[in-house]
Amino acid sequence: MEKYQHISTLLEKYWEGETSLQEEEQLTKFFSENKITEIPVEFQAFRSLFLAKAEASEPNLSKDFDLNILTMIAEENMMQSETKIVQMKANNEKSEVHRLRWFAGIAASIALLLAAYIFIPKTDKTSVIVQETELTEEEKAEALRAYKQTKAALFFVS
Repeated sequence: MEKYQHISTLLEKYWEGETSLQEEEQLTKFFSENKITEIPVEFQAFRSLFLAKAEASEPNLSKDFDLNILTMIAEENMMQSETKIVQMKANNEKSEVHRLRWFAGIAASIALLLAAYIFIPKTDKTSVIVQETELTEEEKAEALRAYKQTKAALFFVS
């Protein structure tokens, strides 16, 4: 009876949330080691709770669980490294393409200027006849007025 008194005390503490891990292990051990017929009637309702708790607390991991996890982590690290390498190569290729486009633009500009210089006909300055005409006094005065107005406007702008 003394054994059952101790279990009763532990159950009371358990329901109030005051048991330690060792005391909870004692309760689990009591309910898992004794058959239902050996447990007093007032405790039989709690048996399934503690048996379920015992089964849930012991995960069923394979022996090579740690090795599998470490292998998965290593594979993930390798994939991340490969992704970084691919990204670096793509960035290098982008900068190389950008550089090539720049040089192609310069080359095209030079080619256009060279073609314009070669193929656009040059005017012969000796063939252009400049007619010099004499201005009248009115035209000279009008030109002088326009010059002074322009000079004044430029003075204010500056």
